[in-house]
Amino acid sequence: ARTLVPTAVSWDPCLSDVARTLLAGGTCVFADRDHLLQDLRGRLLELRISHVFATPSWWGLLEGPADVAGISAGEPFRPPLADLVPRVRNMYGVTEGTVAQTLGPEGGTG
Repeated sequence: ARTLVPTAVSWDPCLSDVARTLLAGGTCVFADRDHLLQDLRGRLLELRISHVFATPSWWGLLEGPADVAGISAGEPFRPPLADLVPRVRNMYGVTEGTVAQTLGPEGGTG
């Protein structure tokens, strides 16, 4: 897996993005934010990104569907975004800290 880490490294949620990826044997990809935002969908393809954990505002910058697995949190997720990222899981809620620790595959055991 190649996980794009869109959060600033100085922000504590970045640690969970990095740890989750490395513990699963994946690769963390850090990219210049301005470069990403010029053509987000194109950059995801160019960097061969397979996973992203981001806010709905970030997902909303896509200009077409993206074939990545994603987690959306930090803001309410609106249904139209599901058309842009069909393999996204909505993790928004007042218990995001707990949900992040227990998130697993649908129908899975954890």
